[in-house]
Amino acid sequence: MLVYQSITHDNTWDCTYNGKILPTGSYYLSFTKDGEIIRGIIMIIN
Repeated sequence: MLVYQSITHDNTWDCTYNGKILPTGSYYLSFTKDGEIIRGIIMIIN
């Protein structure tokens, strides 16, 4: 399930989904930089 998407890199995401803080856990991420897709995992700790 997609929990956040942005066209620009603005660092404003507050780790919420539908107004609620996401639970502690690992979340998959991907973004494109200079035409290359970068993938990784972020960890949210509450």
